[in-house]
Amino acid sequence: LALVVQSRYHFFGLPVTGAEVGLVLRYALQFAQSMESFLQSLTQTELCLVAIERISSYSQLPPEAALQQPGADAALGAWPSKGDIHFKEVTMRYRADLPTVLNGISFRVPGGTRL
Repeated sequence: LALVVQSRYHFFGLPVTGAEVGLVLRYALQFAQSMESFLQSLTQTELCLVAIERISSYSQLPPEAALQQPGADAALGAWPSKGDIHFKEVTMRYRADLPTVLNGISFRVPGGTRL
């Protein structure tokens, strides 16, 4: 940039000093920083506008159905009412080639119990 300024002014017969070149470089750096800040502001504004657009579109969606459908309780008749867990003679190993780590263990966990 400094060479362009020097060659342009030197072409017109005007001498360019080092201080003037430094001033041009300083303003060029400040301009670049200002442009970066401006672009960050534009990006932030665009993100806010997209968020507003999404909220607007979500507010126009039809409401979802109720959580409890009429007659849904009749379908729960076959569902267990308690939460009991029964283990009877459980045998377990981590892999087929490893020995068993649980050998015939049996226990019961009543409903509502925390493990």
